[in-house]
Amino acid sequence: MAEALVAVEDPLSTVVRLDPVDDPAAVVRSMARAVAPAEAAADPPAWLWPEQTGSFRRCLAALTRHGGALLADPVGSGKTWIALAVARQLQGRGPPAAIVPAVLLPQWARTAERAGVALALVSHEAVSRGRLPPIDTTLVLIDEAHHFRHPDTQRYRHLAPWLVGRRTLLLTGTPVVNRLEDLAHQLLLVLRDDALALRGVPSLMAALSGEPKEPAPPALGDLVFRRPLPKAQPARSARDLSPPLSTAESALLRRVDRLGLSRDPGIAALIRVQFWRALASSPAALHLALQQYLGLLQQARSARAAGRRLTRQSLLAQLGSAPEQLLLWELLPDTGGTLDLRLGDTNAARRLLGATTSLAETPRLAALRALLRDAPPTLVFTTSRATLTWLRVASADLRPAWVSGESAGIGRTRLPRRAVLDWFCPAPPAPPGTLRPPSILLATDVAAEGLDLQRIERVVHWDLPWTSVRLDQREGRARRLGSRASVIETIRFLPPAELESRLCQAGRIGRKRQLGVTAGLDDSDGWLFRWRAELGEQMRTGRATAGVVAVQGAPSGWLIALALDRLTEIGVAPAELCWLGDDGSVADRPEVVVPLLLAAADAPLLLQGRPCLRAQQQALLPFIRTRMLRASGEAWCSPLHPLAQRQGLAALRRLGRRAATERDPVRLGRIERGTAWLGGGLRSGERFMLEEALVHGDTALVNLVERYAPVLGQSGRSTTPLLPRLAGIVRVGSFRPCHPSAPCCSTSTARSSTASP
Repeated sequence: MAEALVAVEDPLSTVVRLDPVDDPAAVVRSMARAVAPAEAAADPPAWLWPEQTGSFRRCLAALTRHGGALLADPVGSGKTWIALAVARQLQGRGPPAAIVPAVLLPQWARTAERAGVALALVSHEAVSRGRLPPIDTTLVLIDEAHHFRHPDTQRYRHLAPWLVGRRTLLLTGTPVVNRLEDLAHQLLLVLRDDALALRGVPSLMAALSGEPKEPAPPALGDLVFRRPLPKAQPARSARDLSPPLSTAESALLRRVDRLGLSRDPGIAALIRVQFWRALASSPAALHLALQQYLGLLQQARSARAAGRRLTRQSLLAQLGSAPEQLLLWELLPDTGGTLDLRLGDTNAARRLLGATTSLAETPRLAALRALLRDAPPTLVFTTSRATLTWLRVASADLRPAWVSGESAGIGRTRLPRRAVLDWFCPAPPAPPGTLRPPSILLATDVAAEGLDLQRIERVVHWDLPWTSVRLDQREGRARRLGSRASVIETIRFLPPAELESRLCQAGRIGRKRQLGVTAGLDDSDGWLFRWRAELGEQMRTGRATAGVVAVQGAPSGWLIALALDRLTEIGVAPAELCWLGDDGSVADRPEVVVPLLLAAADAPLLLQGRPCLRAQQQALLPFIRTRMLRASGEAWCSPLHPLAQRQGLAALRRLGRRAATERDPVRLGRIERGTAWLGGGLRSGERFMLEEALVHGDTALVNLVERYAPVLGQSGRSTTPLLPRLAGIVRVGSFRPCHPSAPCCSTSTARSSTASP
């Protein structure tokens, strides 16, 4: 009846009101389960471990909703098996494709065969040459995805446009290498830059760019999944050794410091650092560095005699297809100017070269040999092939196995690489006759990714790499599910004090490891990506009620679990857990909100009247409205080439006016979809295609929109209205309860009205 209608003061209040309840624990359970990552209702294959099931279901849900995800479970925890389970569940018309480093192709082939999943396998190196998976592939797995962290590389440029419209799961235990932008570029390979706009993150690139002043946004947990280190995975025992330089090595260091190298201070510093690193590795590495430097000086002398300048570009042209013949060209800046090397260094460099050949024993080598005698199966990593050869010769009596990017063997005998590595796998082959299997494996970093070497019980870092990621990858060869040892010992040989003061490698590694903590990807601190899953699991059992409850406690304020749904996706999005303090503070960081929520579950009930609680919910409406406006109306902004999008939008608006004048509804609809597509953040592949289309004019832009209309219509900035959904509200305070005869006392109203931001 019309006369029964009641005016609504605020329309938003009709969809966000919750009924009061008297069970704080039930409300807390509802809120905890609502913020947990979305999980697909799919049964995992029998060969997945129970602790892998959560990652499997979360990846499925993210791929279904967003089209992409990154699985960052710890190194050695079985990401390959989870990815194969996802591929089995989502395989479409053609077989799923797996893009993996070439060295891991045999391992992936064997694992996929064991899992019964047909895969089209393509190597990273093939992608760099433009060879991509079959065109009918709809699901892509990219292993060791941190190799796709630079958008200017050939592999990234070739792959990004091809991935548009294809579901893609990235796999890497170490997504952050040198900067947080590494993570952003990997995500933009498979996701739009505004994929988390509804979660308060308008741009992934903007959130992960520049110097990190605060931790990455918790909403990244919708797209990046990382579980704790499995209990069955070996623990780690670490120690450092730092033997001093010998007298002869110290003399070599002083002579290296006296070399002029270049009149350009920057170039001289780059070359000198390379010499320091070589000396820190071995006399053989320094010998090779000096040989290659003498070759570089010869190139400069020849160029000067011919009246030509030696530039980085001309040097590469002379080297042709074998740039590895020289040492330092990749370090020299591509400025177009002359390298300006000090030709007067030639004689001093030759004398240094002769001095390196007399160094056969060093304190570091003596310390390593003492470690290797009667040791458990040990993996020794070095960054230099020259050092690997030197260590092979120096420890020949210990009969080590060895593997590099070029060859492999045991002692002086060359063998197939796979045959050597099999000795250190979980089930090594039986040795022929009375031959003992090797217990020492010397390796360059070619063996630092993806390989299963579960027989190894000790990892030795003979050389320190430049990043902590490489350390983790090395140790991950042994710290794997199924390892024979319960504790893996790791030993780092730090550069001697004289070299560390120049190289600062240990300090640099520590700073880069802190990036993993900032990104929430360090095993010691999983608050960013694990807290929601762990909170949901902690509150998995028991009754859950989406209501509002008041409890006694301090500080005073509101805990709210709020989700924003598209009308086409009701109940899909996880909720955001926020704290609104009576002092005006607003917080969503887990280290703030989770302790408050857990405390509320056991807090005494604050006996307010139910009408009072209903009325006080009105104080939350400004906050909810602000969140909705930010999600639907906040302009997309990113430091990632917005110029191309502005140019594309201007062109589409011009074409739209023409289509409207010509009364062409079909073309107008396509242009409208294209405008929605360009109105938000793009995937890297979409940006590359847009930039190419703009070069070729309006026709190419229209063809691009028409070609990808089905994809663009689903991935563009949506105009579908938002609907707020509350999973629970907890009022925390210590004020007096309202009088039963009053709707809400003035004290409560005054305090709660300050909660809006």
